[in-house]
Amino acid sequence: DAPDALLVRIHLIRSAQRSIDLQTYIFDEDDSAQLVLDELQAAAFRGVKVRVLIDQLAALREVETLAGLTAMHANFELRVYNPVLDRARLALPMYAVAAACCWRQLNSRMHNKLLLVDGEVGITGGRNYQDDYYDWGAGYNFRDRDLLIAGPVVHDMTTHFDAFWDSPLSVRAERLGDVARLLRAHGAPPPRRRPCATRSSGKPRSPSGSRRSARPLAATTIVSAISKRSP
Repeated sequence: DAPDALLVRIHLIRSAQRSIDLQTYIFDEDDSAQLVLDELQAAAFRGVKVRVLIDQLAALREVETLAGLTAMHANFELRVYNPVLDRARLALPMYAVAAACCWRQLNSRMHNKLLLVDGEVGITGGRNYQDDYYDWGAGYNFRDRDLLIAGPVVHDMTTHFDAFWDSPLSVRAERLGDVARLLRAHGAPPPRRRPCATRSSGKPRSPSGSRRSARPLAATTIVSAISKRSP
């Protein structure tokens, strides 16, 4: 159930005591994504180490948002995967330039989607952070699936996240040209917060009330691949 998928993410983030690692392709700035982003910021302020890894092409549309997050709290770290032309964001004219000069790098994107909490519980699947993935879209919504995982395989998920996080292709957002220029010229803008419409019931259904309940997985393998090209 798509609304439940969002609520479970929120509850997991709120329950975090030590660490949150989030990796995704799309991280929009609409209601559902802003709700998650607000919770991640709140977690950082209560002492949780938060690491967010986003892809350049489809995450956080505004440079101001990226700049604000980089300076928001020492516990919050943001990296951009495989940035082209030393930018966190590519406007349409610059996208055309990147396509002309650097198509192979531009086309090497990160579609992994992981949420890891305290190294003990993880979510993986097809959902990005955008209204269309949680039945909040005004025009249409995607139908997708997630796995909520606990147990030894979460260690493997953490290993894969760390491999992407530590890759030379993952660059701290504040080191990219457009974010750095904004920070030098204007300082850090305040992180954006806006009220989100309440569009779902308060709590996710328990397994007994859901169409699919939790079940043990005898053998699970996490597979991912990092581009070998340097930025």
